Amino acid sequence: MTYLAVLTALPALIKMIIELVKQFETPNSTGEEKKAAVIAVIKAALDALPIMGIQVPTTIILTVVSAVIDAIVLVYNKTGVFHHAKDEVKP
Repeated sequence: MTYLAVLTALPALIKMIIELVKQFETPNSTGEEKKAAVIAVIKAALDALPIMGIQVPTTIILTVVSAVIDAIVLVYNKTGVFHHAKDEVKP
């Protein structure tokens, strides 16, 4: 897979990351646990591609995935999409 192909696939990858981040947003897990779960799902998908004859730069893609997860979570935290118990004001 060429870098151009990776860049072309990036919007779909970001959309998948957004959906996974939302799915793994649970109050019972730490941020690192949730991030690791998202990365594990993406890695499993990437690991399956060579079986189909598609070679991908997994290390580079996972580095990008990690940065994208951090950015998405930052935006969701700042905009109030994700709520945290410690952030809630008790009467």
